[in-house]
Amino acid sequence: MTPIRNGLVLAASCTLSFPVLADANSYFGASYSSRQNDVITVLADTEVEYENSAYIRYEFSQKLYKDLRLGAVLQMDEEAKDVIGYAGQITKNRWFVSVERSEFDGVMTDGSGNVFETFEGNKYLDIKLLKKSEGGDSVEDMLSLGVQYLSYQRPAAFEQESIEYYDTSLENRFLAFVFELDGVKEKMLSGKIEKTFDWYFYNTTALGIGQLESTAPMLRSAPGTEAEPEQTTWTGFGIAGEYELGMVYYMKMPWFRLAAKAGYRVDLEGPVMFHEGSFDDLDTTVHPDEQLLNHGPNVSLAVAF
Repeated sequence: MTPIRNGLVLAASCTLSFPVLADANSYFGASYSSRQNDVITVLADTEVEYENSAYIRYEFSQKLYKDLRLGAVLQMDEEAKDVIGYAGQITKNRWFVSVERSEFDGVMTDGSGNVFETFEGNKYLDIKLLKKSEGGDSVEDMLSLGVQYLSYQRPAAFEQESIEYYDTSLENRFLAFVFELDGVKEKMLSGKIEKTFDWYFYNTTALGIGQLESTAPMLRSAPGTEAEPEQTTWTGFGIAGEYELGMVYYMKMPWFRLAAKAGYRVDLEGPVMFHEGSFDDLDTTVHPDEQLLNHGPNVSLAVAF
């Protein structure tokens, strides 16, 4: 019977205790991106258009033993539903290794939008070795530092001695120091979420040295005609990066965490190569300093449990 004191009913109370999820064992994320690609090049009448302008990306990781976590990424063309990329990931303590491979198709067009060349199966390889900072709430505590190696093919146009050339699969090799910030994912895995609504900034910036090599140069004035420019290999310093800014909504429950975010993403699909004489004498200098900018909205949903 509930006791009565001074005419007041004193209700017996009890507290329900739920387990609090700390470090998540499992993580799953899905995102949709629609990208527009622009080319920064000294040849203003040459543009590149990728067929894979919209894609869906799935990511899953699982903690197997103590601080050992394995992950996988699958990237699919949104329209054709074909797999265009995949990656494997290993995390041990604060060390993170990722190997990503993908392929891209598309066309090269002139200033009027007329297609003068196509490309298929351009390969992309990205290898990262990162060390994460100690877990914490500040931006600095979520930063990862390490090295990155990029090897990929991309269409490009360049000029030498007043003659314009193009290559549908210019070889790029780039070794760089890289720093990465993915605050949303780190908060989802660690549970250190303080706000329901918040802004986020994703950043991967690589600074290093690279080499460009044209293995199949063609004359721009006569598409499909093989050419022999005097210089086909260039080495220099460069920069590449991926950046995304937006808003995120967090839901934190006893057994799982959820994050929904929407932002705008810009990828420097370079790298930009800086080397002596790049923008000096147009008649004597080769100009492979072409930069692809992929940019567009990105929405994603992630759950950790």
